[in-house]
Amino acid sequence: MHDLAQSESDSSHRPGKRERAKASNRKAILSAAQVVFTRMGFDAATVRDIVRETKLASGTFYNYFSSKEEVFAALLDDLALRVRPRIQAARSQATSLEAFVRGSIVAFYQWLRDDREGFELLRRNAGVLRGRMSTREIVAGFGELHDDISQGIAMKVLPRVDAEYLTAAMIGVVFEVGDRMLRREFPDPE
Repeated sequence: MHDLAQSESDSSHRPGKRERAKASNRKAILSAAQVVFTRMGFDAATVRDIVRETKLASGTFYNYFSSKEEVFAALLDDLALRVRPRIQAARSQATSLEAFVRGSIVAFYQWLRDDREGFELLRRNAGVLRGRMSTREIVAGFGELHDDISQGIAMKVLPRVDAEYLTAAMIGVVFEVGDRMLRREFPDPE
């Protein structure tokens, strides 16, 4: 009896055929969108271009995304989910303001250097990024930075500064310098 209950419990955690197909279709659309946005740029790309890059029926796109803007935001969220743990790890090891700021920024730029597909997507679309930094995962990353700064101040690892201003300053520096890095061949993050 225990074995039967265990196997029923195990099978309830495995996605069914339909869930696997949905995940596969979504992944195919995201992969195609990354290729298209990198090749053509966000402004020139259309939903039709994205669909052509997949083996899916044209209407399938709209089961997952309502527009090219939405799929682009999903790609940015995916990038944010890949970089946030690296930045968080660098911040958690900081023992001073300099180490906190430097570690965060260097971790971001090292990730950007190492993630060539992400780098090329961002590089090709640098001009349209500025207005699109409010996706769920990017905003969550900004919130993590603010929380880490506040915690660092409370633990006296960081000086007593306005956490909101330091958060904004770090985000501004990272993206302004990053914008320039995206326009050239990538320099050494250090």
